[in-house]
Amino acid sequence: MLKKNEKKGLIIYLGTVFGITLLMGFLVRAAFRNNQPVSIYAGVQMLYPAMGVIIAVFFTRKDLFQKMKRIYWTYLIAGVVSILALILYTFSGSSLSTTMISIAVTIGALLMFVWIFLMDSPTRNASGFGLDNKNVRTFIKYVLLFLAFQIMDIVVSTVYLFFIGELAFSDLSQMIHSAPSTAVVFLVKLFLLIPGFFLNFMCFWGEEYGWRYFLQPLLQKRYGICKGLVLVGVIWAVWHLPLTLYYYSPEAPMQEMVYRIVFCICLSFVMGYFYMKLNSIWLPAIMHYLNNGMGALFTNPTAASQTEARILSWPDVFASSIIILILTIPFFALCHRMKEKFVRSPKLCE
Repeated sequence: MLKKNEKKGLIIYLGTVFGITLLMGFLVRAAFRNNQPVSIYAGVQMLYPAMGVIIAVFFTRKDLFQKMKRIYWTYLIAGVVSILALILYTFSGSSLSTTMISIAVTIGALLMFVWIFLMDSPTRNASGFGLDNKNVRTFIKYVLLFLAFQIMDIVVSTVYLFFIGELAFSDLSQMIHSAPSTAVVFLVKLFLLIPGFFLNFMCFWGEEYGWRYFLQPLLQKRYGICKGLVLVGVIWAVWHLPLTLYYYSPEAPMQEMVYRIVFCICLSFVMGYFYMKLNSIWLPAIMHYLNNGMGALFTNPTAASQTEARILSWPDVFASSIIILILTIPFFALCHRMKEKFVRSPKLCE
């Protein structure tokens, strides 16, 4: 059972995250109806979960809020500036909005790294930023395992596309023929992933600080390890609803929503397992970044986004769901076998 302060923090967190998402969802809808590009909303929405945690901490652990105030105020200011920029963009279409968001997120990320470096060790560990030197090898091993999981997903999905005829052998021949130039582009993209993480740190840390660090252990403490992970996945998927309706798949929102629920549940088991094993927010943040960035490594930079305005059929949903479920089976089994000692309540609510 959850303690009184944990229940209070959970209610405040969910209310804040979904409240902001709902209100900003009206802006996404307005932009979509005005035929404005809505991809700008996706990046800013990643900030909302951490903002929810910060608000919850303010009302449940003011002592910790004071210790973390430099990081938290930096994050809140960057988040508020980004939200104001979205409001400006919605009603004026100004390109200045994108610049405002980029500056706020980049400067905010750099300042956060400074504040994290200056934190004392107990506070760093309590806030999920800790990573012991003895765990560095394990950290690298888990990142490589996650990369292997991602590559397997891409390979199996590609084989499926060949099987159903959406990719032809002529496409494969063309890919092999252009391999030298493709390899150069791939290596450049791979190299750019490194600075890209630090510049976009606020977004990926923002989601994971909410889902993995805060929400996951509280739901696991209340419902158990596996049921807690399922609930995290469902909540995570539903939270994407404005983007599902107006960005990912406005032509087939039901199919997209069903697949997103399956995908988020599976990814919750994968990332949740690694987080429970290492107990560091750095790991899921990097994994989330790699999950979003891997697609860019294998796509033409001049091609349309694979996530924007895609149309999924029910056979696509079924096949994609089966693929990701099969790949996640080892993590279902590993999480099922884990002991409750791996569930660590966030110290922010103790």
